[in-house]
This record gives sequence, C-alpha cells and structure tokens, in this order.
Amino acid sequence: RNCSTSVLGCWASSRMRDQWSKELYGGGSMSGRTASPVWTGNGRYVILPSGRSLKMYGFGQQDEAGNQISSLGRVNTLSEHIEGITAVADLGKFRCISTSTDGTARLWDLSDGSILRTIDVGYPIHAVAIQEGQRNRAYIAAGSEIRRIEIMKGRTEASIGLNCNFIAAGPKSDTILGIRRRSVYMFSGNVAFENRSFVKLSHNRRITAVALHPEDGSLAVGDENGVITVYHNVVKLCEGHVKGRKTLKMENVSQSKMHWHASSVLSLAYTNEGNILLSGGLEAVLVMWELSNGRRRFLPRIGGAILSISPRPSGTSFAITCGDNAFTCGDNALRFVTAASFSVVAQVRGIRPVDAFHQSSWSRSKVGKVSLLPDLRSPGVALVVGLPNIIQAYDMWRDEHLADIMITARNELFTFKDRATPSKGTTCKVQLACLSADGSFLVTVDVLRAKTSEDVEFVTETLRFNSIDREGKFRVVAKAENPHGGAHTTSLVFHPRLNVVATSSSEGSINFWKLRKESDWYRSRSIGYRGFKCSSLCFSKDGSLLASACGPVLALWTLNEDGIPDIDADPRILSHSPTNEYITSVSFTGSTESPLVITSSSRCVHVWNVITGSVWWSARMKVREFAADPLGENFAVIVNLATAAESTPQCAVAIFEVSKPVPKRVFRFKHDVLAMSFVPVETGDQSALVLLAKNLEFIVLGESESVRQTRARTESRNIADEEDELDQIEAAEISDDNDHKKNEEEDVDFNVALSASRRALSAFELPSHILPSLTVTGPKYLTDMITGIRHGDGDEGEAVPPREDLQKLESDDEKDQLLSGKSPRISKQRQPFTTDFLKSFADAFAPEKKS
Repeated sequence: RNCSTSVLGCWASSRMRDQWSKELYGGGSMSGRTASPVWTGNGRYVILPSGRSLKMYGFGQQDEAGNQISSLGRVNTLSEHIEGITAVADLGKFRCISTSTDGTARLWDLSDGSILRTIDVGYPIHAVAIQEGQRNRAYIAAGSEIRRIEIMKGRTEASIGLNCNFIAAGPKSDTILGIRRRSVYMFSGNVAFENRSFVKLSHNRRITAVALHPEDGSLAVGDENGVITVYHNVVKLCEGHVKGRKTLKMENVSQSKMHWHASSVLSLAYTNEGNILLSGGLEAVLVMWELSNGRRRFLPRIGGAILSISPRPSGTSFAITCGDNAFTCGDNALRFVTAASFSVVAQVRGIRPVDAFHQSSWSRSKVGKVSLLPDLRSPGVALVVGLPNIIQAYDMWRDEHLADIMITARNELFTFKDRATPSKGTTCKVQLACLSADGSFLVTVDVLRAKTSEDVEFVTETLRFNSIDREGKFRVVAKAENPHGGAHTTSLVFHPRLNVVATSSSEGSINFWKLRKESDWYRSRSIGYRGFKCSSLCFSKDGSLLASACGPVLALWTLNEDGIPDIDADPRILSHSPTNEYITSVSFTGSTESPLVITSSSRCVHVWNVITGSVWWSARMKVREFAADPLGENFAVIVNLATAAESTPQCAVAIFEVSKPVPKRVFRFKHDVLAMSFVPVETGDQSALVLLAKNLEFIVLGESESVRQTRARTESRNIADEEDELDQIEAAEISDDNDHKKNEEEDVDFNVALSASRRALSAFELPSHILPSLTVTGPKYLTDMITGIRHGDGDEGEAVPPREDLQKLESDDEKDQLLSGKSPRISKQRQPFTTDFLKSFADAFAPEKKS
C-alpha cells in the first residue's frame, strides 16, 4: 500500500465509482450596482438577483396603505445562468427578463420557474431596460454597444456603438438613458434610437447613480464627490430630437444641487409620487430628501453600503440592497423600509462578504482566511469564521441567515478618500473557532491589529470561552490574552468527549485548557516537540490520541483519562521523505474503525496508518486547502489550476476515499474558492462537501438524495474513464490467495484468518492502555487451545488422529508424519484454533467494545 503516485496520473486513469454531483445550492451577492431588486406589477413579490440565481420573495398581510410587511418568505429560486446575473426587469403578466455576463438574456415564467426563451447575444451583458408601454422590447448594454432586441423572436432590431455600463428607461416616457463616465446619453423614442440620434449631457465629475422623475422629466445625478445634481426638465429638452446628435452642457441646463454624502452616491430613486428623493452611499445611511421644503430625514446604521433602491409600485415602501465585497463595509442584505415610519420592517440576509480591506491586510496569514465550521448537531448549519468582530451562523440547505454571533463589541470606521485604510488603523478579526461536541461551548481566537501614533503596528490575540445556553444565548465566561505569549495561535481544537481545548502556536508550544468548574477555564499543561512550529492539531474520534503537525513530522500524543498527555510522555513520531516539506494540516477520519490519519503539505498528501507507523499511500499535488469528512472516510483537497495565460484563477477540487489514492471525482471551478467543509445532510449520518466561492455562492458536492434537490446545475468535469489501479492490485492479491489454496472446500477461510492475524499482531504496537486486557483474551485463548487437542469432541477437527485414520494409511512414513504433527493433513485441522483466537482478539480490540 505504500505507493507514491502522481495525482494527474490518478485523475487520468481513475474510474468513477460514486455518483457525486456538483450543484449550485444558494448564496451569492444580493447587491450590485445594476443588479437591483425588481418588484412585480402588483407589488406582492420582489425579484432579487443573487449571484447566478434569481430569488423571488413574497409578502403576507399588509395594512390599508400597503406599507407594513408582516411576513416575508422566499417563493422560488430560478437558476440557469452559468455566470453572474447583472440585471433583471419586470415584463408584466408574471414574467421577467434577466441578463448575465455569460452573454445570454433569459425570459422567465415566474409562475412555474420555467424559461420561455433564451437569447444568446455573444457578449457580456451589463444592464437591461424596459420601456413602460413596450414590454415586448428590451434595451441591453452588451459589449461596446446598446442593442434593442425583440424578446419573443430573440433578434436584434437596432444597435448603437456606445460603451455604457448602465442604462435606464423613463417611468412614464419613452426616453432611454445610457451612462458612461461623466456623460448621460438620452434617446427620445425608438425612431431616435434607430437613427442613432441622441442628446448628450456632460457632467463635471464621474457619474455614479442616476434617477428619472416620474412626472416632470427631471434627472437626478449623483457623482463621486457625494453631490446630487438635479437637472430640471432635461427629458423635455431631448423630446422630438430624432436626427443628429446634440450636446448639452450642464451650465446651460436649469439645475439644483444637494450635498450630504461624504463619498460617492451609489444609489438614487424617486418615490412613485415624485415628491421624495432617496439616496444612499458608503456611509450606510439612507437619506430622504423632501423636495417640496428641502428637509432631510436619515435612517442610519443600515448595516452596509446602500447600493440600490427600488420603490414599490403600490404603497410607500421600498427595497434596498446593502453591502458588496467590493467595498469596505457591507453585510450582503436586502432590506425593506416604509416611508411612514422610516424604519426597516423586514430583511433578507446572505453570507457576509470578506471586504477588500481585510482580504489585503490578512493575505499573508493562513489563519486569517475565511473558514467554515460545521455544527454536527444541526444538519446544514455552518459557522462562517474569519469575519471582522463576528461569526455568522448560516443554514446551507435552506439558504438562510440564522444569527450573527458578536465576539468583540467593536465598530470599524473607514475613511472615504482611501477606502482601503481604516481611519484609526485598528481592525479586529475572528480567525479561529471550535465547538464542543454537545454544543455548550464555543471557543474563539480573535486578533486585534492596531497602530500607534508613531505608526508602529502591534498585535493582540485573545482566547475566549463562550458558553451557550439552551436558548442559544452566548456569554463570555473566560478569556486569556496572548495565550502563547508573543507567538501566534495556529490551531484550535475541542476534545470529542471532554471539556478540553488544545491550542498550538507558531513557536511550537501546545497548550491544553480544561474546565474546572462551570465557567472556570485554566491552562492545564503545555507540551511541544523540539521547538518545531505546530501548524495543525486534531483529536482522534475516541479522544485517545492527539495528532500534531510539528514541522516536517507528525507527532502522536497518547492522552490519559483527563484528555491530556502525561507529564513525561513522549510522542510517537512519523516522518516521511523529503523532510523539508512542512505539514500544514492533519486530520483523522470520521470512522472510529479506521486507523488512518491524513496529512497535507503544500506539495503532497500522505495517509498514515497509526498502528503500523507507515505511509498507507501518498500523492504529489500542490494542495491549497484541505478538509476531512467528520462522519465518513472521505476527504477533499483544492488544487490551483491557474496558469499565466488564464485571466481568471481556476481551481480543482478532488474528493478521495481515505483508503485509496485515486480520487472518486474531480470538479473544476472557474471562480476561486474561499473555504470548504463537510456539512451533515438532513439524515444526519452523511456529509456533503460545501464550497464557498469568492462571489459568495456556495456549491454542494455530494451523493445524498437530500442534497440532489438542486436549484441549478452547472457543468462538471468528469475525470475517470478507466479501471482503478488500486482495484487491480486488490484483485491480484485475491487471485494469489486463491492459487495457494489446496482445496476450495476447506472449512477454514484463510483470508479471514490472515486479516484477523494482521489486525491482532499490529495491535500490539499500540499503548498498553488501549490493548484489551488478559481477562478478555486469556480465557478464550485457553479454551481454543484445549479444544484443539481434544479427540473428536468438537466440530472444528482433531489435533491427534483416531486409530481408524491410521489404519487407512498405507506407508509407515505417512503414519510417522501424522503422529509427529508434520503431515500437511493435520495443519488444516490445527488452523481453526489459531483463526478463532485471532478473531476473538480482533473483536476485543474493536474500539466500540472498549470500556
């Protein structure tokens, strides 16, 4: 079994044995500059673009004015695009059209979620607009031109060469707007568009948001300096202009300015009556401008940068989207606000993004990356670790936000001139977390980075022990600042049965923390191995061993009844060649019967047999991420496939069975993967692999029926067409065993005897407290030995032949061989004694029968 093979060779020669599928299950960014939510005509449903899917939400009871929302629930999820959705528009009659960067526009029937038509444009589509009275035509910004397409026929009627990143249509006019940098292009009707005639309005700064007044034709423009300029009656100036091109300077147009935002105005919208203008930006404050008297109202602490505002067709409520991973503050949410109370009445939360600032400042630290921590008690629930100040609990199967667990009560302020730099140079981030088996404790490690007035950076780590009551409330019961002195904490694990926590550091120390009373945690012991950096820790399934990755070696520590090693205990060292490859991750399998442990480095994966102390198998590959199944014998690795010629990074996920060096399945992804973890499915006895992509979508790889209820399917790369190399080796071994058998009808199963003997003999290499006691094996040994030498009292054969058998022998030599015990005919009869004893010893050694 000690074979080293190239992973590319495995992928090319493997045979797919398990029907693993790749499924887009949910998530995605709910916010975008052009992908704003759209209301249906009756105002009962809102369609939200989220990554590659459309999510439709419905509302329950309302008051007489149609403002209050008493219940909010997702009605349907539509997924067919293979790239992110950029815009969506309502067509009436319960239909809508969506556009994507995959170059297609799709017409949807919202009643059953079916696709009525797919229009392939061939270029990435950035935006779409629909005129009020012409629902059969759509204007799209694709490539470097604006096209008018006939939806039902799927053909382009006219186009004009303008590279616009945003287009919009007038609510009650036939005017089409195109936005490009500092200019607004206005087309008055279909005739002007066909003649390529437009009116160009030049602004003095880069335009970031626009809105058309529903009645008087005014145009509100927000720029990068936070100034809102309202150009009055600008739509009437371009009406009737159907030939030629005309340029309007902002000085020649009647205008009024409003200024409150300190940074770019990201969203603008008029209410249905046109008497109120709504604006939002990076400040996470929604501003209501009353145009009649100039008053302002503010709704602060929205939760993220306001990227879009969509008024409801009926009533005075509106939907806003907050946050995006392109900005420094955001929580990726859809919120509903009423104008009467000017408050948030309902919200839909997605996976919180890791903003650009934290991605850049923590890029050098492995532990600073985002990770998924599954809750084994609740199927589908995972904790998103690696966010500033909090841990997010998310239900992957239902695609729902559950809670934000506040670890550190700290607000982050950002300057808007340089959005990548905090105003005070301070940031706090939760980098490690682990849950107890019963879910009563959550232990975290958060890191505070700050700069003094002399621009000197200092780092403070805090180990926090949080108790969780039956109602799900969290409370900090103990904490320790800088648990490893000045060294960084690299790993944090919880004992599977006891209230014991182990932490490791970059300087090689391993600390054990125990619960003395209800809330009294203390450091019980500190160990290490020759000062090697310890990068990863893992407890065995039964809690009898602790595996630590100490530089290039794997150290196995035997634990006592208290879950910690003895004072003078020495670890068992497993080393491989070459020794300059440092182990980055270590994990036991989820099965209690398997003696295998997996280690990964930046260049190789090793599977060790802890009983024999040898490498079971290994494979050379550049591993970036690693995850093991806590409920099975599978593990997964992420391998980068990006080359210098590829513009976007690509990666592959290979899923292995721990006992075989050939992957079950390999999947290739165009988007980068931030984190992955095995999450229990609804049945609770299986797990599925969940991948969190950089675009905040999570993808499920699994073989369970509950996981296969997908909302969309994407292309997957099937690697495996030929026979498995390991299967051929096993078949050859079985064939050799059959050749050595002298009689096929023997009463003894030599394969079972060989397997039992290997298990029994290898067991003697384990520590003495793990071996079964003599009170279990001794009586069975004596009973089998006595049974083996009796004359004809048992059914298993006789060690000494009776007299009638001797009379049948013709030669004296055969009689002498039989009586002396050297005859081949008696070796078969003595075998049951050995087989039965080794079977009993192996059964007694089984982990589930240990006391």
